[in-house]
Amino acid sequence: MTQNQEADLEVLVQPDPTPASIGKGPSKRGTNYSHDEDIQLCKSWLNISSDPVTGTDQFGKTYWERIAQDFHQNVYSERKTTSLEHRCGVILRDTMKFHGYFEEVQRRRPSGVPEQEHLIEAQARYAKKSEGKSFPFIHCWLVVRHSEKFEALEMNKRPGKSRGSNGSQQQDGG
Repeated sequence: MTQNQEADLEVLVQPDPTPASIGKGPSKRGTNYSHDEDIQLCKSWLNISSDPVTGTDQFGKTYWERIAQDFHQNVYSERKTTSLEHRCGVILRDTMKFHGYFEEVQRRRPSGVPEQEHLIEAQARYAKKSEGKSFPFIHCWLVVRHSEKFEALEMNKRPGKSRGSNGSQQQDGG
């Protein structure tokens, strides 16, 4: 995909208009994540999980502390490691689900159909399967979708695919 096509896809990204807990009194929850925070979290996840020195030999706590450190070096935020870990899990779960619909659309559509139409149809399929909820992480999907790490996660989630030579999950926490 060219940079112009990627830019066209980004135009379809709409920020979530829902304000964080207006009029509900004090909340234990933090503020909503911004698009910039989501994008940096995805980049930090990719940077740390793709590190050739430590790679998949990282255990959960150390792994997420390294992601949090990378995240905080690039974005001013007071997010705690556990919050980043939870948010990343939500992003990756929904992004993998959306990516599956996007690939399904691409496999069924003839060549020559603009990429934007594939994206719109994938969004519609996601919403249909998610009780009308639109896909909130297109900005993240654009960051991770071509990465080896994301593709590896996709392969591990598909039915009938092995998880590794010994069939066990890796200890990298992501």
